Amino acid sequence: MLASSIPPPRHARPAPPPKSVLDRRSAPRLPLSAAVDLTSRDNFFAGRALDISLGGIFIETTAALEVGTKIGVRIQILDRVFAVATEVTWVLADRIGRPTGVGVRFLHLPAPLAETITAFIHQRMPIGFDVDES
Repeated sequence: MLASSIPPPRHARPAPPPKSVLDRRSAPRLPLSAAVDLTSRDNFFAGRALDISLGGIFIETTAALEVGTKIGVRIQILDRVFAVATEVTWVLADRIGRPTGVGVRFLHLPAPLAETITAFIHQRMPIGFDVDES
């Protein structure tokens, strides 16, 4: 088998989204590992959330979803389960074009979910401190 046809390992951290997506981020994004259920029209998919912010989620999935697709996401964060409407904003594929994940944005962020994400971020953010170098 040629090295160029070997897909990246499933446990690999996803490649960053296109620079244009990074430029639009206005909220901190933190790693997360949570099973998610996805629904799109009459289809049901499974995935794993690998990071989250108040703007959206990166979901590792092999579902072939296109940019602009509206999907429902069911996710558990800090022992609370939420269902939220999202839209696919970017798609990640392996070297041969198979889907490996999607970046989604929240279409409407309910206050309880926003509060839970904020609490999660505050629990997980590294604590900064000053170092006296004298």
